[in-house]
Amino acid sequence: MINWHINGGDWLNTFINSSVLLALFVGSQSMAATASSDDNYSMWVEPNYVDTAYSALLKSSSVKKVPTEDDIHDHIPFGWWPYRVKAEVLDVYKGPLKVGDEIELLVYVSVLSQLHNELQKDAFLVSFCLSKNGVYYTSRDYLVQQAKPANTQRFAAVRENGTDYEGSGDCSGNYPSLNPDTHH
Repeated sequence: MINWHINGGDWLNTFINSSVLLALFVGSQSMAATASSDDNYSMWVEPNYVDTAYSALLKSSSVKKVPTEDDIHDHIPFGWWPYRVKAEVLDVYKGPLKVGDEIELLVYVSVLSQLHNELQKDAFLVSFCLSKNGVYYTSRDYLVQQAKPANTQRFAAVRENGTDYEGSGDCSGNYPSLNPDTHH
Protein backbone atom coordinates (compact mmCIF):
# COMPACT_ATOMS: atom_id res chain seq x y z
CA MET A 1 0.00 0.00 0.00
CA ILE A 2 1.26 3.49 -0.78
CA ASN A 3 2.04 5.78 2.15
CA TRP A 4 0.53 9.08 1.09
CA HIS A 5 1.98 10.92 4.10
CA ILE A 6 5.30 12.11 2.82
CA ASN A 7 7.70 12.63 5.69
CA GLY A 8 11.44 13.05 5.36
CA GLY A 9 12.84 10.40 2.99
CA ASP A 10 9.50 8.63 2.49
CA TRP A 11 8.75 10.74 -0.59
CA LEU A 12 11.18 8.65 -2.68
CA ASN A 13 9.54 5.37 -1.67
CA THR A 14 6.13 6.87 -2.36
CA PHE A 15 7.24 8.04 -5.81
CA ILE A 16 8.77 4.64 -6.65
CA ASN A 17 5.72 2.72 -5.41
CA SER A 18 3.38 5.02 -7.33
CA SER A 19 5.48 4.60 -10.49
CA VAL A 20 5.48 0.82 -10.15
CA LEU A 21 1.69 0.74 -9.72
CA LEU A 22 1.21 3.01 -12.71
CA ALA A 23 3.54 0.85 -14.83
CA LEU A 24 1.69 -2.31 -13.76
CA PHE A 25 -1.66 -0.72 -14.59
CA VAL A 26 -0.53 0.56 -18.01
CA GLY A 27 1.19 -2.75 -18.77
CA SER A 28 -1.88 -4.77 -17.87
CA GLN A 29 -4.07 -2.49 -20.00
CA SER A 30 -1.69 -2.94 -22.92
CA MET A 31 -1.65 -6.72 -22.49
CA ALA A 32 -5.45 -6.79 -22.32
CA ALA A 33 -5.69 -4.76 -25.53
CA THR A 34 -3.23 -7.11 -27.23
CA ALA A 35 -5.05 -10.23 -26.09
CA SER A 36 -8.41 -8.94 -27.28
CA SER A 37 -7.03 -7.95 -30.68
CA ASP A 38 -5.65 -11.38 -31.63
CA ASP A 39 -8.36 -11.77 -34.24
CA ASN A 40 -7.42 -8.50 -35.95
CA TYR A 41 -4.55 -8.16 -38.39
CA SER A 42 -2.00 -5.40 -38.16
CA MET A 43 -2.62 -2.15 -40.01
CA TRP A 44 0.92 -2.50 -41.40
CA VAL A 45 0.35 -5.66 -43.46
CA GLU A 46 -0.33 -3.93 -46.78
CA PRO A 47 2.18 -1.05 -46.42
CA ASN A 48 4.88 -3.57 -45.50
CA TYR A 49 3.97 -5.74 -48.44
CA VAL A 50 4.10 -3.03 -51.11
CA ASP A 51 7.03 -1.02 -49.75
CA THR A 52 9.52 -3.90 -49.51
CA ALA A 53 10.91 -6.53 -51.84
CA TYR A 54 10.26 -9.58 -49.62
CA SER A 55 7.58 -10.71 -47.17
CA ALA A 56 7.76 -14.06 -45.42
CA LEU A 57 6.88 -16.10 -42.38
CA LEU A 58 10.14 -17.08 -40.70
CA LYS A 59 11.13 -19.44 -37.89
CA SER A 60 14.22 -18.16 -36.11
CA SER A 61 17.02 -20.57 -35.29
CA SER A 62 19.47 -17.96 -34.00
CA VAL A 63 18.99 -14.38 -32.83
CA LYS A 64 22.10 -12.42 -31.88
CA LYS A 65 22.19 -8.80 -30.82
CA VAL A 66 25.10 -7.11 -32.59
CA PRO A 67 27.64 -6.11 -29.91
CA THR A 68 28.17 -2.39 -29.34
CA GLU A 69 31.82 -2.62 -30.39
CA ASP A 70 30.82 -3.77 -33.90
CA ASP A 71 31.42 -1.17 -36.64
CA ILE A 72 27.74 -1.22 -37.61
CA HIS A 73 26.98 0.98 -34.58
CA ASP A 74 29.15 3.73 -36.13
CA HIS A 75 26.70 4.00 -39.03
CA ILE A 76 23.25 3.72 -37.50
CA PRO A 77 21.34 6.36 -35.51
CA PHE A 78 21.28 6.28 -31.73
CA GLY A 79 18.30 4.36 -30.41
CA TRP A 80 18.43 1.38 -32.79
CA TRP A 81 19.63 -2.13 -31.96
CA PRO A 82 20.76 -4.37 -34.81
CA TYR A 83 20.17 -8.12 -34.60
CA ARG A 84 21.49 -10.87 -36.84
CA VAL A 85 18.70 -13.40 -37.26
CA LYS A 86 19.13 -16.80 -38.90
CA ALA A 87 15.80 -18.27 -39.88
CA GLU A 88 14.00 -20.85 -41.97
CA VAL A 89 11.40 -19.66 -44.47
CA LEU A 90 8.02 -21.20 -43.56
CA ASP A 91 5.90 -19.31 -46.11
CA VAL A 92 6.60 -16.74 -48.82
CA TYR A 93 4.25 -13.85 -49.49
CA LYS A 94 6.49 -11.79 -51.77
CA GLY A 95 9.93 -12.14 -53.31
CA PRO A 96 12.07 -14.91 -54.78
CA LEU A 97 12.42 -17.12 -51.70
CA LYS A 98 11.47 -20.76 -51.29
CA VAL A 99 9.88 -22.53 -48.34
CA GLY A 100 12.68 -24.30 -46.48
CA ASP A 101 15.36 -21.74 -47.41
CA GLU A 102 17.70 -20.68 -44.59
CA ILE A 103 18.42 -16.96 -44.62
CA GLU A 104 20.29 -14.47 -42.47
CA LEU A 105 18.56 -11.18 -41.88
CA LEU A 106 19.80 -7.96 -40.31
CA VAL A 107 16.90 -6.64 -38.24
CA TYR A 108 16.90 -3.19 -36.67
CA VAL A 109 14.66 -2.64 -33.67
CA SER A 110 14.28 0.62 -31.77
CA VAL A 111 15.43 0.47 -28.18
CA LEU A 112 11.93 1.18 -26.85
CA SER A 113 10.22 -1.45 -28.99
CA GLN A 114 8.89 -4.76 -27.71
CA LEU A 115 9.84 -6.45 -30.99
CA HIS A 116 13.02 -7.77 -29.38
CA ASN A 117 10.79 -10.50 -27.95
CA GLU A 118 9.07 -11.27 -31.27
CA LEU A 119 12.39 -12.23 -32.87
CA GLN A 120 12.98 -14.81 -30.15
CA LYS A 121 9.66 -16.54 -30.70
CA ASP A 122 9.27 -19.61 -32.82
CA ALA A 123 7.84 -17.76 -35.83
CA PHE A 124 7.32 -14.19 -36.95
CA LEU A 125 6.27 -12.30 -40.05
CA VAL A 126 8.70 -9.88 -41.62
CA SER A 127 8.91 -7.70 -44.69
CA PHE A 128 12.43 -6.81 -45.78
CA CYS A 129 14.83 -5.71 -48.49
CA LEU A 130 18.05 -6.91 -50.09
CA SER A 131 20.99 -4.53 -50.10
CA LYS A 132 23.23 -4.22 -53.17
CA ASN A 133 25.89 -5.93 -51.06
CA GLY A 134 23.63 -8.98 -50.72
CA VAL A 135 22.41 -8.47 -47.13
CA TYR A 136 18.75 -9.04 -46.27
CA TYR A 137 17.69 -6.26 -43.88
CA THR A 138 14.78 -4.40 -42.31
CA SER A 139 14.81 -0.72 -41.57
CA ARG A 140 11.55 0.04 -39.82
CA ASP A 141 10.23 -1.45 -36.59
CA TYR A 142 6.81 -2.32 -37.90
CA LEU A 143 8.27 -4.54 -40.64
CA VAL A 144 8.32 -7.31 -38.00
CA GLN A 145 4.84 -8.62 -37.19
CA GLN A 146 3.42 -11.20 -34.82
CA ALA A 147 2.64 -14.49 -36.54
CA LYS A 148 -0.90 -14.56 -35.21
CA PRO A 149 -3.49 -16.20 -37.50
CA ALA A 150 -5.13 -12.93 -38.60
CA ASN A 151 -1.79 -11.51 -39.76
CA THR A 152 -0.69 -14.63 -41.66
CA GLN A 153 -4.12 -14.90 -43.29
CA ARG A 154 -3.98 -11.26 -44.34
CA PHE A 155 -0.49 -11.62 -45.84
CA ALA A 156 -1.72 -14.70 -47.75
CA ALA A 157 -4.80 -12.81 -48.98
CA VAL A 158 -2.68 -9.89 -50.23
CA ARG A 159 -0.35 -12.37 -51.97
CA GLU A 160 -3.32 -13.99 -53.72
CA ASN A 161 -5.48 -10.95 -54.43
CA GLY A 162 -3.10 -8.00 -54.45
CA THR A 163 -3.90 -4.69 -52.79
CA ASP A 164 -5.05 -1.20 -53.69
CA TYR A 165 -2.52 0.24 -51.26
CA GLU A 166 0.08 2.16 -53.26
CA GLY A 167 3.73 1.75 -52.48
CA SER A 168 7.10 1.92 -54.14
CA GLY A 169 8.01 -1.77 -53.95
CA ASP A 170 11.67 -0.75 -54.05
CA CYS A 171 12.47 -0.17 -50.37
CA SER A 172 12.86 3.58 -50.97
CA GLY A 173 10.75 4.32 -47.88
CA ASN A 174 13.38 2.82 -45.61
CA TYR A 175 15.61 4.83 -43.32
CA PRO A 176 18.73 5.26 -45.51
CA SER A 177 21.14 4.99 -42.57
CA LEU A 178 19.79 1.50 -41.81
CA ASN A 179 20.63 0.22 -45.30
CA PRO A 180 23.87 -1.80 -45.05
CA ASP A 181 24.99 -0.29 -48.39
CA THR A 182 25.41 3.08 -46.63
CA HIS A 183 27.85 1.65 -44.04
CA HIS A 184 31.28 2.51 -45.37
